Amino acid sequence: MTIKLYPTSKPFNSGYLQVSKLHKIYYEEVGNPKGKPILFLHGGPGTGTKPKYRKLFNPRKYRAILFSQRGCPKSEPLGEIRENTTWDLVDDIEKLRKHLGIDKWIIFAGSWGSTLGLAYAESHPKHVSGLILRGIWLNRQKDTDWYFKEGSNRVFPDFWEETQEYMKKYKSKDPIDLLYKKLTKETKKEQIEATIVTYNFEMNISTLLPLNQIYTKNNIKEEDIAGSRILMHYVKNKAFLTEDQLIKNAHKLKNIPMVLIHGRYDMIAPLDNAWALHKALPHSKLEIVEAAGHHSSEEGLMKKMIEYADKFC
Repeated sequence: MTIKLYPTSKPFNSGYLQVSKLHKIYYEEVGNPKGKPILFLHGGPGTGTKPKYRKLFNPRKYRAILFSQRGCPKSEPLGEIRENTTWDLVDDIEKLRKHLGIDKWIIFAGSWGSTLGLAYAESHPKHVSGLILRGIWLNRQKDTDWYFKEGSNRVFPDFWEETQEYMKKYKSKDPIDLLYKKLTKETKKEQIEATIVTYNFEMNISTLLPLNQIYTKNNIKEEDIAGSRILMHYVKNKAFLTEDQLIKNAHKLKNIPMVLIHGRYDMIAPLDNAWALHKALPHSKLEIVEAAGHHSSEEGLMKKMIEYADKFC
């Protein structure tokens, strides 16, 4: 399968927006300054925006806005979890919209970005002209349990073994409590160890065929530690959402064009996430990609993401 990616374009505008006394976020705009505004929300939480994401958008038709969420690479301070909640991020998006003088924009997001995108759109529906969501994560208790406690580990017992050994080492029965503690309160050595465990499992179950990607103490970067700290901060705090909140408020999006793109074999966010959202919003278009898991780099998912971005512009 050949995927048409647009050329990497340099930002025509970039900078930092001070969103609180503690936090400032990095943002950039690429493409056509007079094009249709589209906001890219990265996943994680904690990963940050990257130049490769610019390739998803037609530079002649889109004014694409990308930013790094609080504590993520390029935003400051790196890895900071104080004043870092879903609702702080929703407020940041609205501050960025006003700062850039945008009335309405399309929300283009995947994984954790889909969670944040839904939370924003349900809070500010009048400023959203469309939603393109991939790998939907509703953050229900059963979704968290599937990933961290009982579900994905049954499909990937080989990759889960590293997590089990780590838990045995510290005599813990709860990976969420253990990883959160190690990433927020312990020494740099223990933070590195926890980051390795966190990312090795995540990366190896994120694609249809495991990447066999191995993180070690020799290739972990400071931004990786920051990202895993933010991730576990959100997991520990249930993403600062009440149970089923995004579905209960989905009716607020009934007049907004929406496409949901999801891999059939997504082992991080099982397909019933997208299915539940589609049932709550029957006007949405659900695209199930048969030969795909969760990761945005998979060809089937990438093709659909670009296809619908082109249709919306």
